[in-house]
Amino acid sequence: DEISDSDLRVRENILNTLTRKFIDEMKAYQSAQQNYKTDIQRKMKRQVKVVKPDATDEEVEEIMKSEGGRDALYKQTILAGGVNDEIRTVTAKVAGEDQDVKGLEQT
Repeated sequence: DEISDSDLRVRENILNTLTRKFIDEMKAYQSAQQNYKTDIQRKMKRQVKVVKPDATDEEVEEIMKSEGGRDALYKQTILAGGVNDEIRTVTAKVAGEDQDVKGLEQT
């Protein structure tokens, strides 16, 4: 039951080919994951700007990083009487997208 040299080389070639394909697929997956994360962050930034148009980039980053920061901003705006249909729509969308980003950050 010994494996011949030629069979061994064939198996090694197949292994190397499959390993390269796996690595290429993992790189493509990571790239897609990063693109998705970037897209979600851009959307969330736009949504914060809808609620608080005069926010600086630093304020937007701080709001996005803080736990519950976006929700607090939306609630504050709503309580201050700045409610309109666009803000309601943004508030509804952000909850799910925020969870998506947090899930990606944990992977």
